[in-house]
Amino acid sequence: MRKREYVMTAIGRGCFDVINNFCNHEMKKNILNLLPVLLFFCLLTGCSEQENEGLGYVGNEIRIATNIEAVTRGVINSPLTADLEVGLIRLDKNENSYVGEETLNGVVFSADKKLRIIDETTDAYYPADMSAKVRLIGWYPNEAGAFNAENGTVTFPIDGSTDIMYTEMIEGTSKDGFTGGVTFDHALSQVVVTAYAEDSPAKAKWGGITSVTVLNKEQNCILTLPGVSADYDGVGDDPAISFSAEMGGISVEGEDIDIDVDIKNAVMFGYAMFAPTQSSTSEELIIEVTTKEGGPLQAKVSHKFEAGKKYEITLRFSMVGVSVGVQPWAWGTGTYPATSDTDTEFHIENCKDKIISVILANPETLVDEKVVMLQLDEKGDGKIAIGDLLVKSIQVAVPDSKLIWIGRKKFKPDDKVVINLTVKSSDYSSVDWRMDGDGTTALINTAAEMRLGFNKSGATVYKFESDIDLMNQEWTPVNVGSTAFTNVIDGDKHKIYGFLVTTFTSNTANNAYFGGLVRSLGANGVIKNLHIASGKINISNIVFTQTTSATGFYVGAFVGNLGGSSAGGEGEIIGCSNAADINVDNRSITTLPIYLAGIVGYLTRGGIVGCLNTGKISNNIDTYASGICGRKVLGDIIACVNKGSIQVSASSGNTYSAGIVGRSTVDGTISACYNTGQVSSGLGAINKSGGTVANCFSVSSNTLTGNWPTVDSPSTNWGKAGTGLNGNYWIDLGSWNDGVDPTYPKLYWETPVVF
Repeated sequence: MRKREYVMTAIGRGCFDVINNFCNHEMKKNILNLLPVLLFFCLLTGCSEQENEGLGYVGNEIRIATNIEAVTRGVINSPLTADLEVGLIRLDKNENSYVGEETLNGVVFSADKKLRIIDETTDAYYPADMSAKVRLIGWYPNEAGAFNAENGTVTFPIDGSTDIMYTEMIEGTSKDGFTGGVTFDHALSQVVVTAYAEDSPAKAKWGGITSVTVLNKEQNCILTLPGVSADYDGVGDDPAISFSAEMGGISVEGEDIDIDVDIKNAVMFGYAMFAPTQSSTSEELIIEVTTKEGGPLQAKVSHKFEAGKKYEITLRFSMVGVSVGVQPWAWGTGTYPATSDTDTEFHIENCKDKIISVILANPETLVDEKVVMLQLDEKGDGKIAIGDLLVKSIQVAVPDSKLIWIGRKKFKPDDKVVINLTVKSSDYSSVDWRMDGDGTTALINTAAEMRLGFNKSGATVYKFESDIDLMNQEWTPVNVGSTAFTNVIDGDKHKIYGFLVTTFTSNTANNAYFGGLVRSLGANGVIKNLHIASGKINISNIVFTQTTSATGFYVGAFVGNLGGSSAGGEGEIIGCSNAADINVDNRSITTLPIYLAGIVGYLTRGGIVGCLNTGKISNNIDTYASGICGRKVLGDIIACVNKGSIQVSASSGNTYSAGIVGRSTVDGTISACYNTGQVSSGLGAINKSGGTVANCFSVSSNTLTGNWPTVDSPSTNWGKAGTGLNGNYWIDLGSWNDGVDPTYPKLYWETPVVF
């Protein structure tokens, strides 16, 4: 739905005056009256709300539609400084072609701000019957030869300095006028280019700008007009808008400027107009700049440019070249964005008074949508608005700095995103750990911090402060040499998105391969309250290089191997969930086992409590596979749930697959667990073989196996106090309902965690 901002009306025959008091906030339309015989049109006059106007707004200026300032050939400014020529063509009722195949020529004269039709009043242009229905459709600029009557198109070259506008098909009569109104809408996007130097040496090196070109945006804009048939009734239809293939570059109209230091002193170079982004995501613009001291320089920026909207492109000059940012133009206030519009706060240590480029991306496709240049204050704080976009990365505006991955987004419209970060001042390209007040808890707020790998000296706890999107970038399972991870990772009920593992490295001691968030979890090591909400682990063509010492391949979304000792303490996974799909296929040595599961690959000692897997587990080789644990030797699995399918297609008998545990041996208990995931080949529902199974059930093909819990019973680990302690691992036991739409038990943490 287009915004209609301006009113156009006639008050009598002849030359018409402007009626300023006709405008109001409820009636924002351009009304066009067609009068008999001698046809004149009133000028368009601004009457929208002041805050919607551009810089230098004047109440009686000519404006055509919202967001872009009045445009005349070669000049894009607030007042109308040259005559504005528009073209229209007529389609009569029951006619199958445009009348006379000629355009009506109209001019908005800059001298008196009035629009007149300048054609002769012959039937080739106007019907003799004043009551006859007349349809008009119009455009700007009124180029000679632009209209092609044979195929009903109007073609304009995009020169960078001329606006292109169009109307919908309107209908009226000479007698009654066109009471439905007519609006000229913009077909192009508009940018204003500003520039600054990051410091005095950069200013001295480049001096200023002599030219700016947007490469590969020289095109034709083609309007295909509607309604060339006798029964056409599509009044209100817009012409179809298309653009030719990109040819050359378009120049930004501007004068030579000297650049100054600091973004607060950015100087405007000029304006340009070009075709809006044609894809559903962003496009990459290449900006070529020639300076007073050298060039040309090139910078790239990705953004989705929309028709009828204006954007600010900011060029930042450093000693090594030029970079570019883009953001929507800030109407009225001159700042971006208004304080009330901000939804994301930054606090970045070691970056006080620095400028950062904030790269925002589509959270689904991860394609860059826009770059916002943010000036941090003396505390390293700043605010922007991200809307429904993802804060993909930032880059500090200093020489040789690199991208720092952030991975933060909103999940509800009223969410506020707070990004805390400590950037190393040695390179402004890497981050350092932030510590809580106790000095032993390291905080995780961004993808960059998570990628540090839980390796802070002196830290005993790693605590998540927010959900984090790893953006499908390869994750390397955390390794602490030949020993296991023995600290605590506390997710604090937060989620990880875009978790991707496709490459594993071997353990040098025994050539076993461990995989997941952490390779191996040992004595007193804990991962708790953390949820992998999306992603995949996809491993193929496994090669074991040291056949004499290789013991196997261990992979779970959280831990490859979970262990410990009776004397030194045991590891635990508590209150975690996995929704990532896991697939393993092909290996060079078929005699070595593979242990594969949604939570833990191999459990030698310790416990898995209150965990859930919904990811699909699949492989095409002999394996131990399940939703929770591939193989359990010692240790307990309590109150765990599998809802993901277990798909095994191996041909030999060395396969153990089940909903909860592929194979359990030696000692330990599987208690108060249930499975609803499909297990292929008719293997185990809870456990393929061995160990003690107590108070568990499974549902397959609407058939219940085992005993559904009906009584609040902490002693059997089916307590529903919801504390996650002392057998109270549930908040609801659900109901079997004789297999008719059963409701399943919910773990103590499930309600607040939604994927």
